[in-house]
Amino acid sequence: MSPARHERIDMAVFGPLPGFARAAVRLRGIDATRGAAPAAALCRRAAAAAAAAPPPTGALWAAAYEVVGLPADTLPPHVALDAWARAPGGVPTQGPLLDLVHATALRHGVPAAAYDLAAVTGDLWLRPARGVELFAPPGAAPDAAPINELILADGADRVMARAWHGAQSADTRVGPGATEVLVHFDLLAEGEEAPAEAAAALAASFAQLATGFVGGAADVRVLTRAAPQAAWPA
Repeated sequence: MSPARHERIDMAVFGPLPGFARAAVRLRGIDATRGAAPAAALCRRAAAAAAAAPPPTGALWAAAYEVVGLPADTLPPHVALDAWARAPGGVPTQGPLLDLVHATALRHGVPAAAYDLAAVTGDLWLRPARGVELFAPPGAAPDAAPINELILADGADRVMARAWHGAQSADTRVGPGATEVLVHFDLLAEGEEAPAEAAAALAASFAQLATGFVGGAADVRVLTRAAPQAAWPA
């Protein structure tokens, strides 16, 4: 990993949404195949618990999407994951690390994503698209993200995620060969207060969980309006 890598969130997000916080966990030196059976079991238990509880409304996130210009039909990832948990068969296993991400997202009711950093160049930036960044969807040719859509882009103007955190690029998906992964959990609070303490606790809890299953080391960062940029150590 480059020693100069930073991650930041644009004021186009924090301006209208001061109550947003991103919990970020970078995992290094992991074995993404380790602990498959217990991780899958943990995800199944989380999915069963979510299916037994009232479904999330997604109203807070729908309002947030509206103020940053996303389409009205944009589905928050945690709402989609909850619907998956309620479907026949529940949430299928996608490998130990993603199973842990899904279990955590289901337990806390927050959007989450995991990115293989081997496919990422330079710094990361959650910002409006300029119309030149390329997004590679699964099974299709890369195409430019629409101008002003909120995207997560890297230093080479490649789109890691479109629609904030709604659609992940195929090349950053975490597979069995991944050794360095970045995991995001997004939290919202109404009004001016960002849930920084809750984000820090969630990130620390997930870091401990993940390293217990897949090994390696973890670094934790929380990005808020007061601290919109973070540096990752080499």
